[in-house]
Amino acid sequence: MKQNSVIVHALSVCGLFLASGICNTLTVQLIYDNVHFDPKTMFTNLCIFVGYLMLRFIPSNLSGEPTTSHNHRKWKPASSVPRSRYFALAVFDCIASLCTTIGQIAIGSGIIFGALLSKFVLKKHLSTGKWLSILTIVVGLCICVYKPSHPSTTTIDTPTDQYSNLRSFVGVLFVLFAAFVFSASNIFSEYVIKEYEVSPFQFASRYGYYSVMCVLTYIGTATFYNRKEWVIEPILESQSSGFYIFVLFAILSLGSVFRSSSVFTLLSTYGTVTVGVLYAIQSIVVFGTSAIFLCDPLDPIRKVQCITTPKLLGSIIVIIGGLWYTMAAVTSSSSSSSTSTTSSPPSSSSPILNSKPTDSNDRKIVSYTTTTILVVCVFIIIQSSYLTLVLANTDEPCKIGKIQNTISKLYQLIEDSQIKESTSFNLTKDKLTWQELKGLFPSDIHHNICGNPNKTQARRSIKISDPNMFSEKLGSIKISNDVLESGTEAILYFRDQNRLNGSGVYTFWPQIYEPNTKTYFSLPVNLGQLTMATNGSLEKVFETVAKMTVPSIPFSDDVTIITETPSQGGSDMAIPADTDDTSVNIALGYLLSTVQHSHPKVHQTWQSANPNISNVIASYVHYSYVPFSKSPDTNTIDPRTYYMMHEFLQSLTTANDTDKQQSFILPTTWMMTLADQRKTSPYFHISFNMNNIDLSVALNALFGIASATRQYIVENNNNSCPPFFTQDIANICTSIADIVSWSIKSGRAFNRADIALVYYPSIYDYGWFASRIVSLLEEFEHPLYPSALEYAHDILLDALQQDVTDRLYHHVKLEIVEKKMYYFWDGFLGSQDTGASGNPLHNGDDRFMTTSIAVLTLIDTWTTTRSTSTSPQLTYHWRPNTPSTVKSLVKSAVEYISDRVLIDKEYTFNAFFSGSHKGSSSNFYSYPVNTCQYLNGTQCNPHIHNRPLSTIQGVSGVVDKDIYQEMVYHQTWDNTTTPTSWAGTYPDTFLFWSSTPLTYSFCLHALSKALNIN
Repeated sequence: MKQNSVIVHALSVCGLFLASGICNTLTVQLIYDNVHFDPKTMFTNLCIFVGYLMLRFIPSNLSGEPTTSHNHRKWKPASSVPRSRYFALAVFDCIASLCTTIGQIAIGSGIIFGALLSKFVLKKHLSTGKWLSILTIVVGLCICVYKPSHPSTTTIDTPTDQYSNLRSFVGVLFVLFAAFVFSASNIFSEYVIKEYEVSPFQFASRYGYYSVMCVLTYIGTATFYNRKEWVIEPILESQSSGFYIFVLFAILSLGSVFRSSSVFTLLSTYGTVTVGVLYAIQSIVVFGTSAIFLCDPLDPIRKVQCITTPKLLGSIIVIIGGLWYTMAAVTSSSSSSSTSTTSSPPSSSSPILNSKPTDSNDRKIVSYTTTTILVVCVFIIIQSSYLTLVLANTDEPCKIGKIQNTISKLYQLIEDSQIKESTSFNLTKDKLTWQELKGLFPSDIHHNICGNPNKTQARRSIKISDPNMFSEKLGSIKISNDVLESGTEAILYFRDQNRLNGSGVYTFWPQIYEPNTKTYFSLPVNLGQLTMATNGSLEKVFETVAKMTVPSIPFSDDVTIITETPSQGGSDMAIPADTDDTSVNIALGYLLSTVQHSHPKVHQTWQSANPNISNVIASYVHYSYVPFSKSPDTNTIDPRTYYMMHEFLQSLTTANDTDKQQSFILPTTWMMTLADQRKTSPYFHISFNMNNIDLSVALNALFGIASATRQYIVENNNNSCPPFFTQDIANICTSIADIVSWSIKSGRAFNRADIALVYYPSIYDYGWFASRIVSLLEEFEHPLYPSALEYAHDILLDALQQDVTDRLYHHVKLEIVEKKMYYFWDGFLGSQDTGASGNPLHNGDDRFMTTSIAVLTLIDTWTTTRSTSTSPQLTYHWRPNTPSTVKSLVKSAVEYISDRVLIDKEYTFNAFFSGSHKGSSSNFYSYPVNTCQYLNGTQCNPHIHNRPLSTIQGVSGVVDKDIYQEMVYHQTWDNTTTPTSWAGTYPDTFLFWSSTPLTYSFCLHALSKALNIN
């Protein structure tokens, strides 16, 4: 009976230890899989310590060892232990938790510290066999977590490269320190329990109380201070229900009750070293169970849970070490029993799962119990290895035939959607006919309504046809000659008629002649005519559209929010030519030059309309922003733009590098100067009468320059710079690269996308605009290019491979459709919707556009291209340092596009363009200015409200840092405070432009490019 009691006790306590440890580890993993809380929040630690605290409600007589002749005890109250001891334990455990997020390995590897502290602090003897077995276990754990590094091929010495080794070394020190503290905590706990003879349960409860107080103090200070980055943003990005997350935290707290009861019982009965060995065994079991339940070779996050060669080898070594330790313990016990026949209290040198054995039967119990646990470990490792291999073998190659079939159907959908005949606008009582232009592809104006299903349907269905140039981005795919010819001719219709023929400057909308100024201006023709027909009210405009095009959708109070946006129709949209469309046209010219042998007429048509690229490129300089110049006409900019980049500009000032300051020059969005605007206003003008910088537009300008440069080199077979590549153009290239790299690495482009990406509301576009420049510049050898373009290539590639790729990792989403798992990305369209009952509902309206752009970004970033000047056909090859996660994401996302794009039509929307005002955070008048005057030159007061729109306001030059801080934080503008943050979403209503054929073209481009990867 005694033997049975010992066996039952040993198996139950150790089984509870392992089971609760595994449960807690997997639960924590599930929490972080569903909501990417920063581990420094200490939320999971709080739940664990709450579990400790709950032990106070469990009777003490349930916590002891089996009743035997040598272990009757009368426990003293936990209050007999000085409070300082509990407090010290709580503080050191919290510090150790912050030093490492590795968890299992940190604790498991602490066995070596536990052994050392047992010997030198508790004066316990460990045999040579035990020492060797402990070292074997530590070696096995180190092998389990070994991950070889991959050298970077980036040609730039970045701070990340320079300090990566130092950070790795510091990280190792933190983990070792955490392991030491955990071990010291166990040693101290063992000492206190035995010294004061307190119940393990009551000790753990009191210890948990102080730990909870310590963690709550930390959460109330550090976590609360960083709540936006650590808590709020991860919650907003999560698609998991709050109830599910709550249940996981509850399970973690409950599991910690069992965990703490077993840990402190083991400490009081068998000692720290034995607990350390069990921790090591638990680490291996966790590897196995994680591989069984969490492994997914295709998941960029969960693939790390799969069994790898180092994990398998290390696990075997740990198991051998555990068996060795058991045998050494049995031998030690046998030696001890031969010299002593009296019972003695258990010590930490006792074998696993047993207090001090006194005969051969007890040694059999020890061997039987330990071997049983280790056999279970072996079984779990074998099973998880098998499942990993099975899952890996099901990772079949992309179904090329199906992808090619999808490509063919997308081609057909795109060609069929092209407008075949031009039509004029006409509005009667019973019929609404849109003005359309032959050769264009459909593009519509929507309103970003967020909310219940009625609002979702209104956002998708109530739309105004809008012929514009930008939806013609189809030059990057191969389409039939007729479609290409018709589309190219339509694009040429958008050239700026205020300039001489062949200027190469283009507009977003068709132009209308204004007789008073004898100039042409661009206007959204259908919206403009509807605005005039309904007396300038957007409410009436969209109500009319809803009734005449989608009468099944009730235009009720539930969707009146659509009219609450200030009017953006009429003269507010009468705009000049812009850098963006001009740059797209230059890039189109290069693409047409690569297919001129198969489409000679199309290329000739474009060439005739754009004979002088040098003049086009020179226009970038003429309308550029030069913040360090002395001229107000070139150093004055939109206050939102200045706020977005003021830290970068101030860094140039601090560096006191005059050459760098004078060479910093950026292309503005609009090709109009302040002097030009005074002549044409109010008939047409720049939005808010002030030019701005859209970083996406700047990248497109760089893409246009790079495209024109390459075209010149190819057509002239010349290794020298083209004549238009002046020093000013070189400065523009390096300045764009610098500001873009800074915006990515500092996070400014993402945390203030509302003012950094003024006309491109989708953040994902930005990464692709940068990556396609890198891809273009790599298609030929770098020596053919000016050094400024080489510099741009290198600095952009560095930002893409690090920060942009990491961002794509963190925002990828998972969905199982028809028993198949896919990875994809969502933009903002539909992210703020709700169900009929008000519950949050994420409708990924722009899913296919966003996913295809993300795929293109990864391919352009992580592949190199091979071609010759005579062959436009490109093949792509993964770079040697390409992470396997990138390949897995591309493969899965490509399959998702191929399988679902022709089925899930509700996800084919996009937001390729928007106005600059998208809510309170992007309100032009809420940002500091140092220039405010009416069009006639008289001064105005920017601090008051209700000023007429005929004012010119902006920031001239570079404002002193302290003065600007005063303007931002201590002054009001337009009777409002400066918006210093952005929620990261667009809950307000604003106009955006969407084109389903454009989504199809990007999907087609992504699929085609993926098929050309070797």
